[in-house]
Amino acid sequence: DFYGGLFPGSPIPLVGHNSYLGWSHTVNSPDLIDVYELTINPNNKDQYWFEDSWKEMRVRKVPIKVKLFGPFSWTFKRKVKESIHGPVMEFDHGTYSLRISSAKNLKFIEEWYRMGKARNYTEFRKAMEIHALPMFNTGYADKDGNIFYVYNAKIPKRNEGYNWNELLAGDKQENIWTDYVPFDSLPQVLNPAGGFLQNCNSNP
Repeated sequence: DFYGGLFPGSPIPLVGHNSYLGWSHTVNSPDLIDVYELTINPNNKDQYWFEDSWKEMRVRKVPIKVKLFGPFSWTFKRKVKESIHGPVMEFDHGTYSLRISSAKNLKFIEEWYRMGKARNYTEFRKAMEIHALPMFNTGYADKDGNIFYVYNAKIPKRNEGYNWNELLAGDKQENIWTDYVPFDSLPQVLNPAGGFLQNCNSNP
């Protein structure tokens, strides 16, 4: 008995309510992406300089189907590359790689599913502690009178000493993050004294 809204193609509702509780999301703006500039081997465009040696990119061809007209379509293959940082983009002015928080973590589907199956705040919070959703403010209320807000985000733990708002050198291991700010450390409040929560795509 769950009712909610979703985007086309989603296997589960993303916001909504059941007989016990309800929640919704608004858009927040955590910093989830970093861009690295790669030094490419002049003798091999599929290699980049990393920690004092040339490292091979992961290279594969992916099929792309293009509809022409009526029942006719054409499938061509395009080469895609990936470095240790993430997907690679090649331009005339340079080669860059993106590191995107939670890019390959599909457990957000389980997280949303368990949020919809929760029957109380404890179960709902446990679902959110899967911490796979990369973003979204989340507001919650239940039939027991609890209200809850969290600035949900999968925020990378970044080393100090770098300007993370600019291009990063792609040749160092130390500026590749692998850990994240824990869910319990995100801005959040349960049952505020004012008895009211509100959010309109804003930061806390």
